[in-house]
Order: sequence, then structure tokens, then C-alpha cells
Amino acid sequence: MLRLKKKRRKSILILPKAQQVLVSMWTIFKHSQLKDIFRNEVCWEEGFTLASKAKGIVEEKTIAQGLIKKAEEHPEKSLTNLLKQLGYSVTVSFKEVAI
Repeated sequence: MLRLKKKRRKSILILPKAQQVLVSMWTIFKHSQLKDIFRNEVCWEEGFTLASKAKGIVEEKTIAQGLIKKAEEHPEKSLTNLLKQLGYSVTVSFKEVAI
């Protein structure tokens, strides 16, 4: 959300906090209903175990690589620079948003 106060040349920018977007268990359920080509039935326990492991690995790697932090820094920097070039002072904050 962006609020511009034209008379004061002030801008307030509220950006969504960066989040990890992962495959949900519901997605696995929907796709598993189609049945695997190579087997007759879906092994639910195996699917949930693999999804849980994958989620943990993705979380560790994104945190270790600083991707979440960078996902917030880049838009903040770009939008701040743009608004400053237009003559506005900039206040930036982040807000949690449900996916």
C-alpha cells in the first residue's frame, strides 16, 4: 500500500513481509487423486514424509542464503529510490500478509 501526501511531499509505503511459498499438503492431495501413472494407489504416508522433508530443506536453504531478507530489501530499495527522485521523503514498513 502506498500513501502519498502531496503537500508535504511525504510517502508512506507498506510492503508485505517476504514469506516462503511452499507446496501445501492440499496440493499434494489434489494431484494425488489423479493416480500415479506407474502405480495403482497413492502411498499417502510416503508423500507426506517426502513433502515434510522437502519443506524443511527449502526453509533451511532460503534462510541460509538470505533470500527472505533480500526479497524485502530489493523492492524497498527500488521503490524508495523512485519516490525520492520524485521529491518525496519515504517511510517504509512491512506487514504480515496471509498467502
